[in-house]
Amino acid sequence: MPVLHDKISGGAPRVLTRLLAGLALLTLAGIPATAADVMTAKQLAATIPGKTLVTKHRTSGKTLVLVYSGGSNKGTFGGTYDGKPNKGTWWIKGNKWCEDWGRGNGCWRAVQIDAKTLQFFRDDGSLEYQLKIQ
Repeated sequence: MPVLHDKISGGAPRVLTRLLAGLALLTLAGIPATAADVMTAKQLAATIPGKTLVTKHRTSGKTLVLVYSGGSNKGTFGGTYDGKPNKGTWWIKGNKWCEDWGRGNGCWRAVQIDAKTLQFFRDDGSLEYQLKIQ
């Protein structure tokens, strides 16, 4: 009969060790480890409005600078995309940060990595942006 997994030191099955290593890599890659990591509407409202966030566009690699107005649940933003003026509106819907930039819109779940770093995720769990708070 074939062996489905080998034992390693300490007695843990090798398959479990591989699974845990895979989960660690996903977490390091920026995928939220649990739903508890996702920022709430209250945390979003306390973190982003009134701030400037900087990122690289996910497909073009061009610099995107976003300056958000103050507010608790909605407001406007201005800034630049590749040095050209960029503006739109923002709002919080449930526990998602949403934006309309005139030619499209989107809503993302956010995770705060540290005091100066946020990550926005699509509904499928893929990373949309990593942003630096200025």
